[in-house]
Amino acid sequence: MDEPARIRRPMTDREPSNVHLALDARAENVVLVREVLAGLAENVALGNALDDVKAAVSEACNNAIMHAYPGGEGPLEVDLRVLDGELRVVVRDSGVGTVRRVEDDTTPARGIGLAVIEALASTLEIRASPGGGVEVEMGFEIPDAGLPTGGGRPTEPASIAAWARARLSNRPRSTSNTSARLRGGGMIQ
Repeated sequence: MDEPARIRRPMTDREPSNVHLALDARAENVVLVREVLAGLAENVALGNALDDVKAAVSEACNNAIMHAYPGGEGPLEVDLRVLDGELRVVVRDSGVGTVRRVEDDTTPARGIGLAVIEALASTLEIRASPGGGVEVEMGFEIPDAGLPTGGGRPTEPASIAAWARARLSNRPRSTSNTSARLRGGGMIQ
């Protein structure tokens, strides 16, 4: 039998995130989140963890998009923090909120997203967000975390910011309210 994911203190009780994304909860913004994760992997040695991280974080974002705002849109936040040997990711919404997993055998694939996240993350915590909504905090073991893969210290958000600005400038403009706030200063819009 598989062991359930370990639970750790929330990231909010630790150092702040390296990268904070503030997005509209829209499906096209999941692509942006995945691109930022790929950019992080260009600057931090994530090893084989990148595909698992992208899949789990995408599932958490999709859950917020599909369930947090019935009949509408709302804010979606993603925080990334590189720690010693671990990447912590928090996906947060301000929606209707539910932290209890509902099993519904009559709806195919219901609850699959959380099972995928639990299988891919080394730690998982789902909790009510302080401002309403839900926070999904995931931890991913990355043995070489913090080792640069090239060009600068990955624990500083500047290299990630430059990459994200380049990606955003090459994207077609949408009406989506999209910005990324970097801890220690600066916004990417």
